[in-house]
Amino acid sequence: RSEVHSLSLSFDDLLSKTDLLFNDTEINLLVSVGFKYAYALGFQISMANLSMPWGAPFYGLTLKELNLRGSNGTHLFLELNMDFENHFFLDVGGPLYLKVYNEDGEQIGKGIGLLYVPSGGRSEEPIPIIVALTRPELFTGRGYADVSFQFPISENPIEFGRIEYG
Repeated sequence: RSEVHSLSLSFDDLLSKTDLLFNDTEINLLVSVGFKYAYALGFQISMANLSMPWGAPFYGLTLKELNLRGSNGTHLFLELNMDFENHFFLDVGGPLYLKVYNEDGEQIGKGIGLLYVPSGGRSEEPIPIIVALTRPELFTGRGYADVSFQFPISENPIEFGRIEYG
């Protein structure tokens, strides 16, 4: 008779280690397997110091430039240039969120764009982002945005940092 046991890891727990998102590393594993049958037969195997390479999904992330391409009074049309390499074994894709502020630090709107970089790829193309102005009267043409990313299978956004525009 055989049985299958599965081990589950929380993706949110893994992503909460922000160092793993931006830097490649080696993950050390300790594996221990034991079996006992009828209180008589049994064995235990332990494997220590196993290492597994880890490729960061946002290796070397830099927010380079946030360009204002236009405004129609209710929306801003921005392009975000960022630089990173996806060393992760899966493609990276999902919504990129911006909270936009004027130069006085007053929030004027929120926006969303779509980020996609295949495994082994590099972020090279500007990402178009449409920002709905919640307080258009405070838009001055200059300010900054806080940038975050949301993995579709994660509850918590990943903060990428702040970048100026205008």
